[in-house]
Amino acid sequence: MNVFNGPESHRAKAGYQVRFWEKVLLREEDQGYGIVLDKKPLKLPSGEPLVIHNLALAKTIQKEWAGLGGGQKGQAFCFSDIPLTRIVGTMEGLIRHDIKSVIAKLIEYAQSDLLCFHSEKPKQIAKRQQEEWLPIVTWFSKKYQLSIKVTTTLHVPDFSQETIDRLTVLLDSLTLIEVTVLSLLVPLAGSLILGMAYLDETVTIDEVFSLSTLPERVQMEIWGTDAEQLERFDRIYEEMKEIEQFWLISTQKNG
Repeated sequence: MNVFNGPESHRAKAGYQVRFWEKVLLREEDQGYGIVLDKKPLKLPSGEPLVIHNLALAKTIQKEWAGLGGGQKGQAFCFSDIPLTRIVGTMEGLIRHDIKSVIAKLIEYAQSDLLCFHSEKPKQIAKRQQEEWLPIVTWFSKKYQLSIKVTTTLHVPDFSQETIDRLTVLLDSLTLIEVTVLSLLVPLAGSLILGMAYLDETVTIDEVFSLSTLPERVQMEIWGTDAEQLERFDRIYEEMKEIEQFWLISTQKNG
C-alpha cells in the first residue's frame, strides 16, 4: 500500500478506504525505519518502500496507521487521518528528488511576499501592518543581509539579482526537513519571511497564522464576521498545526 492511495472500496469515492491489516510494525532499514502493515511495507507512489530517517517520526507514523479505522480491520478510514504520513510521503517521494525546483518556487513566493504588501486604507489595517508586519520584515532583512522592500501599491517591489542570489544560497543551506516545512507553510501563509521566522523560532506557528491572516481579521473586526472566511481560517490553522507537529517531532534531539 502506498502513502497516497489504498485498495479500492465501496466508500473510496467518498474519500474513504478500508483497513485491511491488523498489525502495524516498525522495521529497521539500512537508512532508517519502515512501516509494515501485517506483511506489506508502506510504499511511496514510485513503488519504493517508505523509509523514515527519524525514529520519533517513524513511531508517530506507526501510531497513525495503528489507529486508523478505530484500530479494527475492515473499518473505513480517510487519508486526512494521517497528516504526518502525507507530509513524510511528500518529503521522501517528491521533495528529496526535486529539491532545487522546490527552492525555486520558494524564491518566487519571496518576490511577492505577503508581508511586503501594505495597505493605505483602511487605516486600522495599515496601522497593524506597520506594527506587526514591518518588524518581521526588518528582522529578516538584517539577519540574512537582504534588501527587502515594502510597497503600498499592487506592483511587486523590486527584487535585485543580488537578493535572489543570496536567497538561493540561504535556502540551499537548509536541511531537507526545513525545506519541507517551508514548502508546506509558505503557500499557506503567503510568506517566505514568516516561514523563515518560524524555523528561526522568532515566531510561533500561532503567530504565523495570526500575522498571515491579519488583513482579513481586521476587516472582520470592522465590518463583521464572515462564516466562509472563518471556515477557511479553520482549515489553514489545522494544516499549520500539522506542519508544526511534523517540525517538532522531526527535530527532537533523540529522534
